[in-house]
Amino acid sequence: MNLCHGCDADCCRYISVKIEAPDHEADIDEIRWFLLHEKCSVYLDLDNDWMLEVKTPCSFLKDSKCMMYKDRPKVCREHDAEECEINGDDKPYKVWFDNVKQFDAWLKERKK
Repeated sequence: MNLCHGCDADCCRYISVKIEAPDHEADIDEIRWFLLHEKCSVYLDLDNDWMLEVKTPCSFLKDSKCMMYKDRPKVCREHDAEECEINGDDKPYKVWFDNVKQFDAWLKERKK
């Protein structure tokens, strides 16, 4: 069974990179800066890694299909369709922030 059949290639429409955990004021400020930009989100994944997600489609995505499938990067080859955001049973994150207001509220709650 092809788990990607009928999918809109959501995994090809963003990049995620690991960032510093907000343990210091400089890290907090950097996350706030990220969240001031359009199409940027920050989240804590299930492995407790802090990640920056930027919504931007792959240049080789056409009609939800990869135009360089045979030569796609390793990160694409290793993507687990069973655990992706569409097919997985659980949310692939512990906390998610789309804006500074959400992040500041989370920080405030943690200080209590």
